[in-house]
Amino acid sequence: MLCFWWYQQGVLYYELPNLDENINGEHLGQQLIKFKRAIAKKRPAFATIREAIIFFLNNARLSVARPVKNNLEISGWEVLSHPSYPF
Repeated sequence: MLCFWWYQQGVLYYELPNLDENINGEHLGQQLIKFKRAIAKKRPAFATIREAIIFFLNNARLSVARPVKNNLEISGWEVLSHPSYPF
């Protein structure tokens, strides 16, 4: 599974995990840390402006895992939640 983060002008960070690697909350939390480093390196202006990053999350279990929420909170990024689906 290819994981990537992008903005209007292209991809900022991507990762292709090993096939035997589980993608869980801890793994995604670590990817967010790497993503934050990539922003600081490729787009330093974004790294210093708190309002520059708006993170959109879906309601999947992985996206609401504690390590993910903690890393997003520490980053100070605005988080947009995906609306619930009506049944």
